[in-house]
Formats: sequence, C-alpha cells, structure tokens
Amino acid sequence: MHRFLFIFLLIIFACIPANCQENKSNCLYIYFIQRILPGPNPDVVYQLSDNKLSIYHADIYKKVRIRNKKLIYSKRLKSAEIDSIVNHINLYSIQGLNNTYSGNWFDGINWTVTIKLDKFEKEIFLDNYYLPEIDKVLLELNKRLPDKYRQITFDYLNIKKKFFNQ
Repeated sequence: MHRFLFIFLLIIFACIPANCQENKSNCLYIYFIQRILPGPNPDVVYQLSDNKLSIYHADIYKKVRIRNKKLIYSKRLKSAEIDSIVNHINLYSIQGLNNTYSGNWFDGINWTVTIKLDKFEKEIFLDNYYLPEIDKVLLELNKRLPDKYRQITFDYLNIKKKFFNQ
C-alpha cells in the first residue's frame, strides 16, 4: 500500500511544472514606475502579477516606497496575452543591461522597471533615457490597455525621439 501511495505521489509531482516553461502566467512579474519631475502630476505605476495588470496613481518616495496608492484600472489577462508579453522580453539582452541609465538632465522624467520571470530578476532605473529593450515590454503592456489608460510612455518630453536623433 505504501509503495502504491509513493508511486502515485511521485507521478502527481512529476506532472507539476518545476519552473515557468509551461505556465508563464504565474511566473511573470513586471513593475513599471513613471515619475515626472517637478510637477503636480501623480506618479504612475503599472503592476503585472498573478495574471492581473493594474494601474495606480501614487506618490513614490525614494524609488520604491509608495504612499497614497490609488487604483485607476485593473484587468485580468488571458494566458495568451501573458505569453505574448513574455515573448517580447528578451532576457538575454535585458540581463546584459546596466542597472542605471541617465540622460543627464536635472528634471524631466524617470522610470524604474522591475522584471521577474522564473528565476530571472532585473531592476533598471532610467533617468530621461530611452532603452529599446524596455520599450518593447512597455508597448506590450500598453497594448492590453484601453487608450485612455496608457499613461506610461517613452514619448513624454520626446525622450524616444531624442534617442534616435543622436
């Protein structure tokens, strides 16, 4: 009887994926913060976790401490949508990126991006700086949102345009 139970449990555990190869939706976490300095504009946060994409307005303090977080929009994503986002994340190119990039401006806009997928994790801080690898992820997130909720963009202050005109 014990052998039968042991073999049964072994078969059950063998069928559960050990990583995110088969079920990426439970393993993908993206946290995208946009701050516009100076000004009265609220900081915007996109959070993708547990198959749910949420947008918040908040006051961000020291890059990660959030105060006065207010939910603006939330949507549960389908597995195919998560897979599409994962397919646009080039882990090899993102892994090789620095943790900080700066456009050397005193004010303007900055973004903090955290991406976790399976055992991979990367946080990147962009200060008035455009990175195509991160833009691909942002475009995929924005595709899942109604136009009026697409609040994080690299087009603000022509950051993207200035990158291509260098």
